[in-house]
Amino acid sequence: MRLVSDCRLAIRTEGPDVVIYLAEPHTMDGAIVLARLNKAALLVSNVLFNEVKAAYSKWLQVQVAVCTGVVPEMIDRIPPEPREGNA
Repeated sequence: MRLVSDCRLAIRTEGPDVVIYLAEPHTMDGAIVLARLNKAALLVSNVLFNEVKAAYSKWLQVQVAVCTGVVPEMIDRIPPEPREGNA
């Protein structure tokens, strides 16, 4: 996967973890795992979860801007494809 202005963060619950992926806009094919965090520790506080999400979003904005010259707007949205179970 190459870094382009229309990539996205996909944050998914997988078993005991919350996994943060760098993915293409409409698929998880070729997605790159950026972080695997313990769900129990992360969900102690909604504030903590939101801070982690914001930090990764900011990181992605900077990386895309450096590589493409485009500063993306981060938008929370429903995943673009159906998911099985909680993965």
